[in-house]
Amino acid sequence: MSGFWSSVQDFKNHIDKNPDVLIGTLGPKGTSCDHTLNYLLSDENDLDRRRVLIDNFSDIYSSLINSKIDIAMIPAAYTQVTEFFWSAELKLLGSIIYKTPDYHFTHAKGVTKPRKIATCSAVEHMLKKQFAHCTPEPYELVIGASTLAAANDVADGKADACITNDGGLKEVDLEVIHTQQGVDMSWLFFRKKT
Repeated sequence: MSGFWSSVQDFKNHIDKNPDVLIGTLGPKGTSCDHTLNYLLSDENDLDRRRVLIDNFSDIYSSLINSKIDIAMIPAAYTQVTEFFWSAELKLLGSIIYKTPDYHFTHAKGVTKPRKIATCSAVEHMLKKQFAHCTPEPYELVIGASTLAAANDVADGKADACITNDGGLKEVDLEVIHTQQGVDMSWLFFRKKT
């Protein structure tokens, strides 16, 4: 497809015409990226065949450059997305808008005053804005690759609170202190230039 994607239907048309396309995005299962790709690839066989979940955005970039994946799906909230835009080797295929899952400020069960809070850089600002009323001062920040990784940091004892999404709540038994509804996110799709 030579035109710029601007809708979910554009994406689905491209995928239908290219059955072997592998799409890489931030994993593991349960991240907001995985949530969006699950929506886009609603057929379970399609999802299992095409989805490549990668641990961090740097490895997604490398996988695309090294042709291990055909398309990278990156949220516009990723703080270093400009690396993809400015790459001489990559091309922006398009973007779509799709709502993120809800985000939650949570504590480990039994914790009343957390001192170590895990999050990822894309939503760290929420500690001082959306979750400011329930964020204790002072606290130590534990930055991970995703909000799902933040939930796992609480499960592993590396932190006693976190910002996570619905996927993190499914994975780890956490006490929800406050919920922020998901937002409309711009999802960007890149491929190698031909």
